[in-house]
Amino acid sequence: MEDGGAGAHPEGIRRGLRLQRGGDACEQAKSSTPFKWNGGKSTSVIGLNSVKLDKYTVSANYTLVADSVYCDYDPIKRKAGIGSSFLERE
Repeated sequence: MEDGGAGAHPEGIRRGLRLQRGGDACEQAKSSTPFKWNGGKSTSVIGLNSVKLDKYTVSANYTLVADSVYCDYDPIKRKAGIGSSFLERE
């Protein structure tokens, strides 16, 4: 997984760890369609949605795609949901 050119900057490292946790959660999510973030031929983050919880807190949800399988990951709830296309997702 690339760090988007962030190098060894602390923010780049934190972003990489969050995405890795998302990829791991997606791999462990129950689904008839396997999600392979680690070792996938083609992986990327295709969506970043943020929700402002209060004046000081913003929560980001990620949409990851690995080998044409989509996964939505919520880092606050640590929940992942898989669908092989946008139409199959919640």
